[in-house]
Amino acid sequence: MTFPYSSIHYHFGGVLLLKISFEYSLYITLINKETTSFAKNFALIVEIGIIELDISTGEKSILFNALIYENGIENYDDKGAFSISNLDISEVKKAKSLESYRETLQLIFDNYRITSYNTAFDLAILELRGFKFPKKMTDMMKFIKRILPKGKYNFHFAYKHFYNLKDNTEGKFLTNNNYEEQHRALDDAIHEAELLFLLINKFKFPTSYQDDLNIDKGS
Repeated sequence: MTFPYSSIHYHFGGVLLLKISFEYSLYITLINKETTSFAKNFALIVEIGIIELDISTGEKSILFNALIYENGIENYDDKGAFSISNLDISEVKKAKSLESYRETLQLIFDNYRITSYNTAFDLAILELRGFKFPKKMTDMMKFIKRILPKGKYNFHFAYKHFYNLKDNTEGKFLTNNNYEEQHRALDDAIHEAELLFLLINKFKFPTSYQDDLNIDKGS
């Protein structure tokens, strides 16, 4: 089986292989989704990618990567959300349902700390579908709003901004000097993981999901 990211360990075609429980403290997961719109109450999920980040080494592993079918996708064509990436709507229409992955996804969410670049959307849309996130962490976008120039909060700009900082000497954390956002769940999650590793090491991003409560109350 061949995967597009040869330097990243793949756990097994989207099925989580559980680690010994004490090892979970070393890992954080990054989730990214592609949807038909940014209106979380109406958008359909079409793809989910989840990356495991080893916060001691920066090593990344693919936990989950799948196209998702949801009822109503038949009403969409290859324009709109599908025009900004190489997502093939015909493949999405043939994909497995979100429900078929529920057990696997919830197993990840129950055992791993999790964050994303805009959890208010990425996690909220899954919560609307009944998923629980007992170890939800600080939102990366919310955290870096204190660092980025005012109004410049999209992920593409954030990656470019942090890539060029002295904290990223010789691409130690962020590796893609020609980064262009692909609007594909897995690729986006991989680059978010790189940014998170830098934030943890250089900007004291809180790695405990309990810290998230303290930060949010004080912000």
